[in-house]
Amino acid sequence: MRTKIGLAIGALAISIAPAASAKNDDLYDRKIDVFRAYPQRPPPPPPQPESARTDGFGATVTGFGGLATADSRLHTGEGLDTPDPLRDARLGVEGERAVGGFTVDIFTRLSDVRVGFGSLIAFGDAFRLDAFPPLANGFTVQPGSTIIASVHAFLGRQFRLGPVLPYVDLCVGGSILTTAARLYHPNFGFLGATQHSAYRFVLAPRGGVAIPLGSIFFIDAGVRGELLGFLRVTGYAGLGTFFGF
Repeated sequence: MRTKIGLAIGALAISIAPAASAKNDDLYDRKIDVFRAYPQRPPPPPPQPESARTDGFGATVTGFGGLATADSRLHTGEGLDTPDPLRDARLGVEGERAVGGFTVDIFTRLSDVRVGFGSLIAFGDAFRLDAFPPLANGFTVQPGSTIIASVHAFLGRQFRLGPVLPYVDLCVGGSILTTAARLYHPNFGFLGATQHSAYRFVLAPRGGVAIPLGSIFFIDAGVRGELLGFLRVTGYAGLGTFFGF
């Protein structure tokens, strides 16, 4: 009797199992259909480097090289005593010389607007130095090396071109050119040097591109020309940091 009951239960389990399996398969298919009916979320974009953000503040240090031009009257440095042979002379520098130097800028970016300020210093060979009228009693004057320094504020606009940020700026400021007037005499040789300076306003457009390197750093490179000032045209490249808001 017990054997017959066991066989009946076994037969019943065998007959129910395929139906249960088919029901489970049908439920699984329905879940897949519901899942596919909803739009899939796109994968999140890769994290953007801090230096590629649009809004924030930063700083750059760049080296540059280019061409300087001068055609200016020189003035004696403040508080310096001018040698007697130079007291009544008007000294001036003129010509073109290759220069190189460094620029430091601090700026903020808001949407597509750039605004900031900075300074630069350039070093170059001596310009031609002339005295008007010519010095008397055989004295001559020769120039020393040249240093050009300037400060500027700038306003500009940036653009986004793929992962990089091209920009254009207009710089406004002031510049000073300093050189040493070295006094010579045919009989006594070198008699000393006096620092002389010339001054100019600066009006300089520039265009460049910021290339993110990852994290907070980026490469800054471009070209700058002065419509007013001593530095006619320079090319620059360097490194910057940027912190997004």
